[in-house]
Amino acid sequence: MKKFSVFIPLVNIIGAIFTFLYFVFILPAYEIPSEIPEYFDLLYFVIATSILTLGFFLFTRKSLKTLFEIAYGNLDIKTLEQSEIYRFQASALQYPLIVSIVTFVAWITAGFIFGFMQHIIAAKIFQAKIPDLIFCLRRFLGISLLGGGITTMILYFVLESAWRSYIPNFFPDGNLSHVKHVFKLNVQKRFLIVFLGITCIPFPIIGMTIYSKVMALNMADAIKRGHIISSMVGELVFIIAVSLAISLILAYLLSKSISVPLLRIKDAIKEVENNNFNTRVEIVSNDEIGEVAEGFNLMIKSLKESQ
Repeated sequence: MKKFSVFIPLVNIIGAIFTFLYFVFILPAYEIPSEIPEYFDLLYFVIATSILTLGFFLFTRKSLKTLFEIAYGNLDIKTLEQSEIYRFQASALQYPLIVSIVTFVAWITAGFIFGFMQHIIAAKIFQAKIPDLIFCLRRFLGISLLGGGITTMILYFVLESAWRSYIPNFFPDGNLSHVKHVFKLNVQKRFLIVFLGITCIPFPIIGMTIYSKVMALNMADAIKRGHIISSMVGELVFIIAVSLAISLILAYLLSKSISVPLLRIKDAIKEVENNNFNTRVEIVSNDEIGEVAEGFNLMIKSLKESQ
C-alpha cells in the first residue's frame, strides 16, 4: 500500500508541473490588489491544498487495507466468505478507474477553489475587487482540464499497468468473467477516452485564450495590438506543443496497455506449439483481451484433458 501511496502523488506532480507552466507562459499575470496582504495567497494555498490532499487520501484509503493485503499476497482470498470474495474481486477490477475518477474530481474541486473561491473569499474579507470572469474561468480550465485531465489519464494507464500484476491474487482460478455489474473499460472505450482527452483538453483552453485576446484587442490602441497578437501566437504555440506531448504520452500508454497482454498470449501460443500444455496466460483485465486469455486457458485445459 505504501508503494501506491507514494506513486499516486508522483503522478499528480506531473499535472502540477503542466499547470505551473500554464500559469507562467499562458495566463496573464494577476496584480494582487493592495487591500490583500502578501501572505494571503500562500496561506490560502497551503490550507486548501492540505484539505484537498487529506480528503483524497481519506477517501481512497477507506476499506483498502484488506484489498492491499490480498494484492500483496499477505491474505489468501479463499479464506474469506463468498460475499466478501466477490466484493473484493469487483473492487480489484475497478481500483485504477475509481482512483482516477476521484483524482479528476479532486482537480476539478481545486480548479473551483483556486479559480473562483479564492478571489471571492479575498473580496469578502479584505473588500478587494474580484478579477473579471474570463480570468477566473481561465484559471479554472488550466487547473481542472490541463492539470486534472493530464493527471487523470496518465494516472489511469500507469496505475492499471502496475495493478495488473496483483490481479491474479484476487482470481486464483483466473475466472474474471464471473464478476458481474462492474464497469468494463474495454479497448474501444480506451481509444475513445484518449481521443476525447486529446481534443477536449486543449480546445477549451485555446478558445478561452483567443477570446481573451480578442477582448483585449478591442480595448487596445494600435501599438498594444501588435504586442497582444504576438503574445497570442506564442501562447497558442505553447498550447499546441503541450498537446502534442500529451498525445504522444497517451498514445504510448494506450498501446502498451494493449500490446503487453497480447505479447503474453503470443508467448503462450509458442509454448503450446512446443507441446507444453501446462502453460497458462495470466488474466489481468476484464476487457476483450482478458476474455481472449480466459478462453485460451480453457482451450489448453481441454486439449490437455483430451490427451
